[in-house]
Amino acid sequence: MKYVIFGIIAFLTGCADKTDVGINNDIQAYTTGIRNAIIKEFEDIDSYHGRRCMLRLALNSDGSLDDVRSEGGDPPLCEAAIAAIKEADLPEPPNERVYYLFQNVPLDFKP
Repeated sequence: MKYVIFGIIAFLTGCADKTDVGINNDIQAYTTGIRNAIIKEFEDIDSYHGRRCMLRLALNSDGSLDDVRSEGGDPPLCEAAIAAIKEADLPEPPNERVYYLFQNVPLDFKP
């Protein structure tokens, strides 16, 4: 099953210079790394299919989680997603530009 977890790729890619393919590739690769780290820690993700939760992540420059909070959506999904994010081994951003974009980022979580 394919999991649609992030609504941030299009948003962040839109923030980058359209001629800078490298940064767009870095954003996409980093987003995939975050998604995979969260899915690995998410228990029974299939039971939340069709639900949605908006979260806000604050990340440190080494990729570690500074803060995560719900900004609305299905409460049980939000609780489970926050628990998975807190347990996830999030990757370090590949460069300072990507970190700048991800240091305080919305997460549209839709399993």
